[in-house]
Amino acid sequence: MNASTIQQTLDSALELHKSGRLLEAEQLYRQVLERQPEQAVALHHLGLIAHQSGRSDLALQLLGRALAVNPNWPEAYCNLGNILREMGRLDEAIAAQRQAIAINSDFFVAHNSLGHALCDRGQLDEGIAAIRRAIAIKSDYFEAHYNLGNALKQKRMLDEAELAYRRAIALNPRLAEPYSNLGNVLREKGELGEAISSYRQAILLNPSLAESFTNL
Repeated sequence: MNASTIQQTLDSALELHKSGRLLEAEQLYRQVLERQPEQAVALHHLGLIAHQSGRSDLALQLLGRALAVNPNWPEAYCNLGNILREMGRLDEAIAAQRQAIAINSDFFVAHNSLGHALCDRGQLDEGIAAIRRAIAIKSDYFEAHYNLGNALKQKRMLDEAELAYRRAIALNPRLAEPYSNLGNVLREKGELGEAISSYRQAILLNPSLAESFTNL
Protein backbone atom coordinates (compact mmCIF):
# COMPACT_ATOMS: atom_id res chain seq x y z
CA MET A 1 0.00 0.00 0.00
CA ASN A 2 1.72 3.19 -1.20
CA ALA A 3 1.16 6.72 0.15
CA SER A 4 -1.57 7.46 -2.37
CA THR A 5 -3.45 4.27 -1.55
CA ILE A 6 -3.13 4.93 2.17
CA GLN A 7 -4.66 8.38 1.72
CA GLN A 8 -7.49 6.97 -0.37
CA THR A 9 -8.16 4.34 2.32
CA LEU A 10 -8.16 7.02 5.01
CA ASP A 11 -10.54 9.21 2.99
CA SER A 12 -12.90 6.26 2.53
CA ALA A 13 -12.76 5.51 6.26
CA LEU A 14 -13.63 9.10 7.11
CA GLU A 15 -16.64 9.01 4.80
CA LEU A 16 -17.85 5.74 6.30
CA HIS A 17 -17.36 7.14 9.80
CA LYS A 18 -19.30 10.29 8.90
CA SER A 19 -22.20 8.19 7.61
CA GLY A 20 -22.31 6.10 10.79
CA ARG A 21 -20.87 2.90 9.33
CA LEU A 22 -18.52 2.45 12.26
CA LEU A 23 -17.42 -1.16 11.81
CA GLU A 24 -16.42 -0.62 8.19
CA ALA A 25 -14.65 2.62 9.08
CA GLU A 26 -12.78 0.92 11.91
CA GLN A 27 -11.52 -1.81 9.58
CA LEU A 28 -10.12 0.79 7.18
CA TYR A 29 -8.51 2.87 9.94
CA ARG A 30 -6.78 -0.31 11.14
CA GLN A 31 -5.56 -1.04 7.61
CA VAL A 32 -4.00 2.42 7.50
CA LEU A 33 -2.36 1.91 10.89
CA GLU A 34 -0.90 -1.42 9.81
CA ARG A 35 1.10 0.53 7.21
CA GLN A 36 1.56 3.76 9.16
CA PRO A 37 1.29 3.01 12.90
CA GLU A 38 1.64 6.69 13.82
CA GLN A 39 -0.92 8.08 11.36
CA ALA A 40 -2.49 10.70 13.63
CA VAL A 41 -5.84 11.09 11.85
CA ALA A 42 -6.45 7.34 11.85
CA LEU A 43 -5.48 7.08 15.52
CA HIS A 44 -7.76 9.98 16.45
CA HIS A 45 -10.81 8.71 14.59
CA LEU A 46 -10.27 5.14 15.70
CA GLY A 47 -10.30 6.56 19.21
CA LEU A 48 -13.62 8.29 18.54
CA ILE A 49 -15.10 5.00 17.31
CA ALA A 50 -13.80 3.25 20.42
CA HIS A 51 -15.60 5.81 22.57
CA GLN A 52 -18.78 5.54 20.51
CA SER A 53 -18.59 1.78 21.04
CA GLY A 54 -18.26 2.06 24.82
CA ARG A 55 -14.50 1.48 24.95
CA SER A 56 -13.53 4.78 26.53
CA ASP A 57 -10.24 3.60 28.06
CA LEU A 58 -9.06 2.49 24.62
CA ALA A 59 -10.29 5.81 23.21
CA LEU A 60 -8.07 7.71 25.64
CA GLN A 61 -5.05 5.61 24.64
CA LEU A 62 -5.63 6.21 20.93
CA LEU A 63 -6.21 9.95 21.27
CA GLY A 64 -3.13 10.16 23.47
CA ARG A 65 -1.09 8.52 20.71
CA ALA A 66 -2.56 10.88 18.12
CA LEU A 67 -1.62 13.89 20.24
CA ALA A 68 1.88 12.50 20.77
CA VAL A 69 2.27 12.59 16.98
CA ASN A 70 0.57 15.98 16.58
CA PRO A 71 0.62 17.93 19.86
CA ASN A 72 -0.77 21.10 18.25
CA TRP A 73 -4.16 19.67 17.30
CA PRO A 74 -6.95 21.56 19.13
CA GLU A 75 -9.78 19.36 17.85
CA ALA A 76 -8.10 16.26 19.28
CA TYR A 77 -7.66 17.93 22.68
CA CYS A 78 -11.30 18.99 22.60
CA ASN A 79 -12.49 15.48 21.79
CA LEU A 80 -10.21 14.10 24.50
CA GLY A 81 -11.74 16.55 26.95
CA ASN A 82 -15.28 15.58 25.98
CA ILE A 83 -14.52 11.90 26.58
CA LEU A 84 -12.91 12.66 29.93
CA ARG A 85 -15.95 14.72 30.97
CA GLU A 86 -18.31 11.86 30.08
CA MET A 87 -16.11 9.59 32.21
CA GLY A 88 -16.43 11.99 35.14
CA ARG A 89 -12.76 13.01 35.06
CA LEU A 90 -13.58 16.70 35.17
CA ASP A 91 -10.20 18.17 36.14
CA GLU A 92 -8.53 16.40 33.22
CA ALA A 93 -11.38 17.35 30.91
CA ILE A 94 -11.01 21.02 31.83
CA ALA A 95 -7.25 20.86 31.31
CA ALA A 96 -7.71 19.31 27.85
CA GLN A 97 -10.18 22.00 26.78
CA ARG A 98 -7.87 24.73 28.05
CA GLN A 99 -5.06 23.19 26.01
CA ALA A 100 -7.26 23.27 22.90
CA ILE A 101 -8.01 26.94 23.53
CA ALA A 102 -4.32 27.70 24.15
CA ILE A 103 -3.60 26.39 20.65
CA ASN A 104 -6.59 28.17 19.04
CA SER A 105 -8.17 30.90 21.12
CA ASP A 106 -11.10 31.22 18.69
CA PHE A 107 -12.02 27.52 18.85
CA PHE A 108 -15.64 28.04 19.92
CA VAL A 109 -16.35 24.32 20.35
CA ALA A 110 -13.64 24.07 23.01
CA HIS A 111 -14.94 27.18 24.82
CA ASN A 112 -18.40 25.61 24.95
CA SER A 113 -17.03 22.25 26.09
CA LEU A 114 -14.92 23.97 28.73
CA GLY A 115 -18.03 25.71 30.00
CA HIS A 116 -19.94 22.44 30.10
CA ALA A 117 -17.21 20.78 32.16
CA LEU A 118 -16.91 23.73 34.54
CA CYS A 119 -20.66 23.68 35.12
CA ASP A 120 -20.49 19.95 35.80
CA ARG A 121 -17.89 20.73 38.46
CA GLY A 122 -20.19 23.35 39.99
CA GLN A 123 -18.25 26.38 38.78
CA LEU A 124 -21.29 27.97 37.19
CA ASP A 125 -20.00 31.52 36.84
CA GLU A 126 -16.83 30.37 35.10
CA GLY A 127 -18.82 27.92 33.00
CA ILE A 128 -21.30 30.56 31.88
CA ALA A 129 -18.44 32.91 30.97
CA ALA A 130 -16.81 30.20 28.83
CA ILE A 131 -20.07 29.39 27.05
CA ARG A 132 -20.72 33.09 26.41
CA ARG A 133 -17.25 33.28 24.88
CA ALA A 134 -18.21 30.48 22.47
CA ILE A 135 -21.33 32.45 21.48
CA ALA A 136 -19.31 35.64 21.05
CA ILE A 137 -17.12 33.81 18.55
CA LYS A 138 -19.99 32.01 16.79
CA SER A 139 -23.37 33.58 17.47
CA ASP A 140 -25.37 30.84 15.74
CA TYR A 141 -23.82 27.95 17.70
CA PHE A 142 -26.86 25.96 18.84
CA GLU A 143 -25.08 23.80 21.41
CA ALA A 144 -23.71 26.83 23.24
CA HIS A 145 -27.10 28.54 23.50
CA TYR A 146 -28.62 25.29 24.79
CA ASN A 147 -25.83 24.77 27.33
CA LEU A 148 -26.12 28.41 28.38
CA GLY A 149 -29.81 27.89 29.07
CA ASN A 150 -29.03 24.87 31.25
CA ALA A 151 -26.36 26.75 33.21
CA LEU A 152 -28.53 29.84 33.71
CA LYS A 153 -31.40 27.66 34.92
CA GLN A 154 -29.06 26.14 37.51
CA LYS A 155 -28.24 29.69 38.61
CA ARG A 156 -31.97 30.43 38.90
CA MET A 157 -31.59 33.16 36.26
CA LEU A 158 -34.87 32.11 34.68
CA ASP A 159 -35.50 35.05 32.35
CA GLU A 160 -32.05 34.73 30.83
CA ALA A 161 -32.39 30.94 30.65
CA GLU A 162 -35.66 31.35 28.76
CA LEU A 163 -34.00 33.64 26.22
CA ALA A 164 -31.13 31.17 25.74
CA TYR A 165 -33.49 28.25 25.15
CA ARG A 166 -35.60 30.30 22.73
CA ARG A 167 -32.46 31.20 20.78
CA ALA A 168 -31.43 27.53 20.68
CA ILE A 169 -34.90 26.60 19.40
CA ALA A 170 -34.72 29.29 16.72
CA LEU A 171 -31.42 27.83 15.55
CA ASN A 172 -32.61 24.19 15.60
CA PRO A 173 -36.39 23.81 15.95
CA ARG A 174 -36.35 20.04 15.32
CA LEU A 175 -34.88 18.91 18.66
CA ALA A 176 -37.15 18.10 21.60
CA GLU A 177 -34.84 18.77 24.55
CA PRO A 178 -34.74 22.59 24.28
CA TYR A 179 -38.55 22.70 24.22
CA SER A 180 -38.70 20.42 27.26
CA ASN A 181 -36.20 22.51 29.20
CA LEU A 182 -37.92 25.72 28.13
CA GLY A 183 -41.13 24.24 29.48
CA ASN A 184 -39.42 23.67 32.84
CA VAL A 185 -38.34 27.31 33.00
CA LEU A 186 -41.77 28.59 32.02
CA ARG A 187 -43.42 26.33 34.59
CA GLU A 188 -41.14 27.66 37.32
CA LYS A 189 -42.00 31.20 36.23
CA GLY A 190 -45.71 30.40 36.54
CA GLU A 191 -46.37 30.75 32.81
CA LEU A 192 -48.27 27.49 32.68
CA GLY A 193 -50.01 27.89 29.34
CA GLU A 194 -46.75 28.46 27.52
CA ALA A 195 -45.11 25.66 29.50
CA ILE A 196 -47.81 23.23 28.38
CA SER A 197 -47.34 24.29 24.76
CA SER A 198 -43.60 23.80 25.05
CA TYR A 199 -43.97 20.31 26.56
CA ARG A 200 -46.45 19.35 23.84
CA GLN A 201 -44.00 20.44 21.16
CA ALA A 202 -41.23 18.40 22.81
CA ILE A 203 -43.49 15.33 22.81
CA LEU A 204 -44.43 15.90 19.18
CA LEU A 205 -40.77 15.94 18.22
CA ASN A 206 -39.76 13.02 20.45
CA PRO A 207 -42.62 10.87 21.77
CA SER A 208 -40.15 8.79 23.80
CA LEU A 209 -39.06 11.74 25.96
CA ALA A 210 -40.67 10.55 29.18
CA GLU A 211 -39.70 13.63 31.18
CA SER A 212 -41.88 15.83 28.98
CA PHE A 213 -44.93 13.62 29.58
CA THR A 214 -44.29 13.69 33.33
CA ASN A 215 -43.87 17.45 33.46
CA LEU A 216 -46.88 18.03 31.21
